[in-house]
Amino acid sequence: MTPNPAPKPDPWDTADYYECREGIEELTHETLEEALESYLDGHMEPECDAEAVIREVGTVEVTAYARKTVDPGDAKRWAERLADEVNESWRDEEYGNPDDDQGGPGDDEFVREVTAAIQRAFARTVVWQCERVAKRELSTEEVLSIMRKECPEWFQPADKP
Repeated sequence: MTPNPAPKPDPWDTADYYECREGIEELTHETLEEALESYLDGHMEPECDAEAVIREVGTVEVTAYARKTVDPGDAKRWAERLADEVNESWRDEEYGNPDDDQGGPGDDEFVREVTAAIQRAFARTVVWQCERVAKRELSTEEVLSIMRKECPEWFQPADKP
């Protein structure tokens, strides 16, 4: 009997950023709570009734974003292109035999070594491009629950003189 593969994690739970606005140019909210706080803060006035404002806003659509991943085949494709360029230059310049159509140093071993080097470079590089991976619509009650935990000060009665 073959064991069942582990279920894939929900993209919502593994996202890198969350946003409640459309048309944003930069992702900065690393948690759902930060995204909601920023979005709702734009609706708040000093000493307003936070619950009333949240109820007026109503449901909130939140989009989850994840960093794009580099296609595993990219490293090999780039290494093969480099091998072709090296071999072409090798034949055309001072190193190759112009009367011999032998390749050059860009052989299979070169491709394997350069592919590994490119993969190591990928591993230490941060991918900044993101893609939408999930959307959720949060009810007013869900938003209130989250914000009561995240920003309890919003729900404290204002001190009256």
